[in-house]
Amino acid sequence: MAPVDVKPKYLNFRNINGNEVRLYINEAPSCLQVTIFSCQKNLYQKCICLFITAILNSVLLLYNIVTINVILGILIIILLLLYTVCVTTVEENLVIIKDFGIEISKRNVISTKKVFYPQEQVKRVFINEVIFRRKVLFVMTLLLNDLENDKLVPLFVDTLPQLELLKVTYSHIKHQFHSKIG
Repeated sequence: MAPVDVKPKYLNFRNINGNEVRLYINEAPSCLQVTIFSCQKNLYQKCICLFITAILNSVLLLYNIVTINVILGILIIILLLLYTVCVTTVEENLVIIKDFGIEISKRNVISTKKVFYPQEQVKRVFINEVIFRRKVLFVMTLLLNDLENDKLVPLFVDTLPQLELLKVTYSHIKHQFHSKIG
């Protein structure tokens, strides 16, 4: 059995909001894994702010400097910030296995969501222009052949990478699968 030649590649890009995203591509003979990491530094800043606010509230409540109503108001704000930290997508992953199917996964701080589409349902993968909040965005999209009609599944919608990253990803998909799904 011949050894598998795996070539991981890391590339740095920006998303449409100007935040840094990192592209990781792992190619194997019959498999392609594309992962986009969201490098959000403000996520860690929010965690630090939550920690400092919790300590400050404990000290203020201990010395009876503020009332319980103020503490409850601050606690609600802390819970809202904690919710936004927990649901922010950190990583989006696309795994294409030749002649088997495509798995799409999204990971945030507390959970991972995965969806699998068999190869029989996948018609094409393409880069699509969409208008979102008065902006023209480029989104990589799966065209699926559902039972009754065709279905569009946008990829990487939480990290929102720019067109350059999508072009690199698309070229790897085309190269790996020789226009079979591209």
